Order: sequence, then C-alpha cells, then structure tokens
Amino acid sequence: MNKILDYLQKTIKNNNNYKNNRNSLLVKLLFGAGLRISEALNLKLIDFTTSDTNDEFYELSIIAKGGERQKAYILKSLIEKELSYISQKLSLSDYVFLTSHNTQLKRQTAYINLKRIYEKAGVFHKEGCHILRHSFAMDLMAKDINLGVIQKALRHKNINTTMIYADATSNMIKEALKKR
Repeated sequence: MNKILDYLQKTIKNNNNYKNNRNSLLVKLLFGAGLRISEALNLKLIDFTTSDTNDEFYELSIIAKGGERQKAYILKSLIEKELSYISQKLSLSDYVFLTSHNTQLKRQTAYINLKRIYEKAGVFHKEGCHILRHSFAMDLMAKDINLGVIQKALRHKNINTTMIYADATSNMIKEALKKR
C-alpha cells in the first residue's frame, strides 16, 4: 500500500492538478475509510463534515449499499491536502469525483484509473477497486482490532460478511501462537 501512496504523492508533487488530487483522494477513501467504490463516487463536498466530538476525523455521510445514508470516518490528516485542493475547485453540491468533462466519474473509469495507478506504482498483484477495501479490513485485523469494530467500520449488517475479509495471514497466525 505504501508504494501506491508514495506514487500518488509523487504525482501530486510533480503536477498538482485536479485529476491527481482526485485519484489520490479516491485511493485514500477506499483504503483509509473502507468505502465501497460506489459510496466514494457518490460523495459530494457537503458530505464531508467534522465530527462534533473529535475534529481529528471527517464524518462522511455516504449512500451505502441499499441506498440508505450511513456514516463513515477518516482521519483528516490523511486526506486534508487533496480535499483542500478539490474544495477550491468545486461547490458544496458537486460530486467530488468528476471527469475532465465535469461529469460524475463512473465505476469502470475508476477501475481503469486504479489499474493504471497500481501499474505505475509497481504493484502488479493488485487489481480493481475492492482490493483497497479488503486491504483496509486486513490492516485493521493485523492491528488486532476487534472484529465487531471492523464490522461497524465496513458497515456490514452481518458479521459473517466481515469474516470473508478477516482471512488471517500466516504472520497473524504465528503472532497469535507466540501469545499463547
């Protein structure tokens, strides 16, 4: 994941434009908040608010699977630069993820963009949008976060769905055995 984030930061440093900030923000929302691609692509600037209890985080009002509004959270520090750049270019009611023709970015285009980013970052074993959500869950698992918390973060109704993401790596098994 670091290779991808490093590559995105380099592209912004070399060419600080909307497209590079948009792509970086998309990756960070999928990996840093565990959003589904459709949830991210439907975000508008107005959907990013600061939580009353803790302004370290943005509270995201997302349209989740099934069309209902739900909350997701992401560290401000992770996306602050990209969101600041994008918010200067758009109005509050605009979709955050737009094409060069100012139309909402489609899932297929996002998939193609992410595939290109992975390749340019030298990460050839990853493909698609959902792998970032999966990586979010695996990262939480590796940090021994309670499965119930991961379920809430992924916004799964059923813990069995979360279990699909919670596939233990060989290192996780070895670490657990050391703790016995």
